Amino acid sequence: MPHTRTLIALIIASALALTPSAAHAGGYTVSGTCGVWSPYSNNGARMAVYADGCNTFLLARNTFGNFTSSQGTEGGWRVIAPPGAAISGLSFFGTLKGTKGWDAALLDSGGTVYAACPGGVNCGGRNTTEINTGFGLFASQVIARVRCYASSCTNTTEAGASPERVKIVIRGSYVSISDSTAPAAAIVGGSVTSRGWKRGNQTLTINASDNVGIRGYEAWADGGRVAVADQQGCAYTGRTVPCPNGPGTVLIDLGELADGSHTLVGRAIDSADNEGGSTARRIAVDNHPPLSPQNPAVDGGAGWRTSSTRTVRWTNPPEKFAPITRAAYQLCPAAVDSTNKTTSANARKRCVTKAVPGSKISAVRVQLPSEGAWQLQRLWLHDAAGNNNPETGVKVAALGYDSTPPTGVAFADEDPADPARLNVRASDAISGIAGGTIEARRVSGKLWRPLSTEVTPSGLTAMMDDEHLRRGVYDLRAVAVNGSGLQQGTERRQDGLPARIKLPVRAASHLLAGRSAGRRCHRSGSGGSRVCERRFNRAPRVRVGRSSLLRGQLKIGGQAVKRRITLQVFSRQLGTAQWKQLRSISTSESGRIRYRARRGPARTLRFRYPGTRTIRGDNAPVKLQVAASSTMRGPRRAVVNGEYATLRGRLRGGWVPAAGALVELQVYARRSWRTFAQPRTDKAGRWRYQYQFETISGNARFRFRARIRRQTGYPFATGASRTVHVRVRGL
Repeated sequence: MPHTRTLIALIIASALALTPSAAHAGGYTVSGTCGVWSPYSNNGARMAVYADGCNTFLLARNTFGNFTSSQGTEGGWRVIAPPGAAISGLSFFGTLKGTKGWDAALLDSGGTVYAACPGGVNCGGRNTTEINTGFGLFASQVIARVRCYASSCTNTTEAGASPERVKIVIRGSYVSISDSTAPAAAIVGGSVTSRGWKRGNQTLTINASDNVGIRGYEAWADGGRVAVADQQGCAYTGRTVPCPNGPGTVLIDLGELADGSHTLVGRAIDSADNEGGSTARRIAVDNHPPLSPQNPAVDGGAGWRTSSTRTVRWTNPPEKFAPITRAAYQLCPAAVDSTNKTTSANARKRCVTKAVPGSKISAVRVQLPSEGAWQLQRLWLHDAAGNNNPETGVKVAALGYDSTPPTGVAFADEDPADPARLNVRASDAISGIAGGTIEARRVSGKLWRPLSTEVTPSGLTAMMDDEHLRRGVYDLRAVAVNGSGLQQGTERRQDGLPARIKLPVRAASHLLAGRSAGRRCHRSGSGGSRVCERRFNRAPRVRVGRSSLLRGQLKIGGQAVKRRITLQVFSRQLGTAQWKQLRSISTSESGRIRYRARRGPARTLRFRYPGTRTIRGDNAPVKLQVAASSTMRGPRRAVVNGEYATLRGRLRGGWVPAAGALVELQVYARRSWRTFAQPRTDKAGRWRYQYQFETISGNARFRFRARIRRQTGYPFATGASRTVHVRVRGL
């Protein structure tokens, strides 16, 4: 028994060495007994062919009994190659026994004998032999049979360990099958075969058939293998066709392919490693999502509206491969951006995500779920292959919806600390108060005057300018406007009474300024004390190139102030409309002003007391009349009649236009100044003129001057030069 076990181990090791794998190029190897070997017999009464358990052995022998078997009685086991294939090798482990006219043999369908007992191949001089050998062959069948070759063979009734006359025992085998027939394959389905662009993981279903079965499927793109799948249910033990025929599905990762068009082929591999391909198909691949929408904008602009719908438009990015077929957006309350984590989390629960299909879609109509501030947290694109990336989405903010007008609009009572300030209470819980107007009208008047109105946290506010408005009672009205443009007006106070105000409401101030012009005194009442008031020249004449000392006085409520107060000083050059603010000055402790106006052109200075919340402001304009002036020279000697006298000069004070200024040359004749020439200065202010004296008899003396009128671009009042005398000697 130990010897038998050792022999079995050697046989198995030899067979494994002969066939290291289940399949090889052009062939494959199967193993086992049952399923590989098929029984046969031509006389069931005389032959016993059966399996003693597929994991033990297969047996063929004569039956037991006191009878004989005729010549040619035969039975046994055989291996039949699949149609179109051939057996190319055999490793056999078993026992052959033949006695008394019976023989046992191992042979192929071509008649080649590999073992025979008694006394034959691999059984020389013996009736019994143990076979543990591999054979090379090429046949459609291998047969292990027992046969009566004598004219008549006796069966047996003998008892003992081995009473049979003949037998073959098959304990194991390895059969190599050769096949060169390529399988037939066809693409029959899968997601990759549907129309349109594809991306990512896709399936390909291949139906295939072959004489030795299909062990695997492959997908090839552009001549290269991109995916494989094994056939399920292959077994290389117990059958000669190890794999079934039929369809198989391959999972293809299109992400490994470049974007664009590709050629796809399905292939099948049979059990002998023969390959067969399907007809090629074209597929379109795009694995990359579209870029971000460009230049997103809301029709009519962002902001608050009374409508709950918005149309958002954009420009699609360029797409070289799969076209854009869908737009998706996530609509959220604007509070998702709150720095308060709880507020942000609660707002995020209300977010809505939606996808809108459309070829080359470039606009979506967004329905806001309820009143409030909303935003497209992200807007992104899908292409025809299904590629999309929400991270490329763009944000579209300020989608406000408010269909309710402001509430609680009414005038509040004036604050004694700021009586000229009008306050209107108004609120809007959704879009807030975005603007409004407060207006005033004299009682019984027709014209409503809009005031400069500002928005406050509690509503609206405006200043009632009692410094400039006429005294009297004024009606008030206001209109509050929320973020979506809805209005609510009022002409009432919070207590329901009409809104009115009587001007002035602030104390008066009085500001005087100018060049000091002495005092004016009078007695206050009959027998009263003597009261003196300072007088000021508010339009002093100033010589060119000279400064001017100005003085003034500020009184509040008719009384001189007793503290320093800051005043503003503005200047407006002659011929211009724009005021320019100069430095600020302070009054003395008693409200007096002292200010030196620097030399310069003609201009108006305005001293401004801006007032306070309880005191009206006041202005004190001072007009500095700086007259134009010019030097002037004539000939020093007497001029003879018929000669030319040259008159020349230069404007004083600067500020000469680039094109020069006009100068009127005048002569005094017939008791008045008469203009005889108008030369123009150069840009430096110089001028020159030659005058010829004619028809002069005797000796004469003439007076000349240069007069400069007020003119555009030259900021001086009309002025003249000194008089020049010219002596003329007649013929």
